[in-house]
Amino acid sequence: MPSRPSRGARDWPWTWLVLAGGVAVLAGLLAWKSAHDRTRAAERAARLEADARAARIAQAGQAQDTDASIDAIHGAWLRGQGAAELPAVRAMAQGGNTRAMVLLGTMLSEAHGIPKDRAEAVRWLAQAADGGSALAAVRLGAMYERGGDGEPRQLSAAENWYLRAARQGDAAGLYSPGTLYARGGDTVVQRPITACMLMELAARAHAASGRDDVLLPAGHSALGARAAQMRLAGTLGTQDAAEAQRRADAWKPGQPLDL
Repeated sequence: MPSRPSRGARDWPWTWLVLAGGVAVLAGLLAWKSAHDRTRAAERAARLEADARAARIAQAGQAQDTDASIDAIHGAWLRGQGAAELPAVRAMAQGGNTRAMVLLGTMLSEAHGIPKDRAEAVRWLAQAADGGSALAAVRLGAMYERGGDGEPRQLSAAENWYLRAARQGDAAGLYSPGTLYARGGDTVVQRPITACMLMELAARAHAASGRDDVLLPAGHSALGARAAQMRLAGTLGTQDAAEAQRRADAWKPGQPLDL
């Protein structure tokens, strides 16, 4: 009589089925966990991006509020109320706000109801300029170009500060050395082609920005850059005027200026 398979042998296929089912369930759980983890990671990334976007919006709003406050203080100072506003401006400058540094330097250099301190004004403006403020560099250039308070005019120093602002593509920064090179004098060589190029670039930059900062020194707005460029081009020969235009077309902010 044939032998009957042992119970263990009969149960072996079921064991494989159970194991296969367990593996399938485990694989399914792992796949679900992986998908769940990816979903949670995507949600976390989305939340972080939303938080960062909200922070940027809040920061931009705070910056606008601070700029509006600085502009209001500037107006009060021009009306002779600078003494009352000086502590607030100094606190903002000490806190690292570059426009406040520019305003503080402006107030200290021009007085209007507060004690004049040219040396401290230069320190604050230089700190702002070193921090990347083209406006501060133009302010410093204007101080050195103008002289006063017992200080002689220093056109080479003015030129250097103007060019720092110009290399950033700032409209007033381009216009200011343009006027300097158009006139020449003392230690600055007259450069009519360079002046025409700078006026062309200043006119473009001013048209793109559409406004002047209220802290800009008088006489340094690039609003009249186009008219100045046309006058200069009229004094140049055809070849030199074309060269000025070629240089302007080739230049990009951040590049050295072809003087």
